[in-house]
Amino acid sequence: MQAEAFGVLMNVLFRMINAPTGSGKSAEICFLAARELHDNPKRKVVIVVPQTIIAKGFGDARLAYADGRELAWHVSRDLCNGNMRNKVAKIIEFLQGKQPAAERVLLCSHTSFAQAYHKLTDRRKAFRNVTVWIDEAHHVLGAERYSPDVAVVCNRLGDMVKFIMYMDPRAGARIGLSTAFFFRGDRASIIPQRYIDRFTR
Repeated sequence: MQAEAFGVLMNVLFRMINAPTGSGKSAEICFLAARELHDNPKRKVVIVVPQTIIAKGFGDARLAYADGRELAWHVSRDLCNGNMRNKVAKIIEFLQGKQPAAERVLLCSHTSFAQAYHKLTDRRKAFRNVTVWIDEAHHVLGAERYSPDVAVVCNRLGDMVKFIMYMDPRAGARIGLSTAFFFRGDRASIIPQRYIDRFTR
């Protein structure tokens, strides 16, 4: 499944991985991120998780490609590790600055990333050549507009997804959603169907 998904998702802007718990979604994200970082020296990757305990699946791994090559995957900018302070400021600094080759991946929580997104002053510049992976993406709420008849509105993660989807494709911003959403029996969409239809699944 991982090899097939890699071939389908590698070169698209908007990706969605729906698979049951324990099926290898985290490793797939690391495979795709590693290849993107290798292919584009300017690319940065942000992996966003709902709980810090989930971050362990993205921090360190030994990845084995189908052709036998192995890669030691390590995230040096892990904001889910310990009681690190000023997480929001560190995320903004990561998005707005140039990063050394070994430090182009950042791991953080949904809450910290949503707060950082809200505080960004130049979002178009911040997300240029950035891939954002949102793990457990059923936490994303992307209602198109507020309605008094509907008790939900777009949350900040949902707003960020929509913002990147409307960026100029030449800016190189990419979104990935990973979830077991369709295996949980939920009936409400993560984001409006017209946005979901633009994702390669």
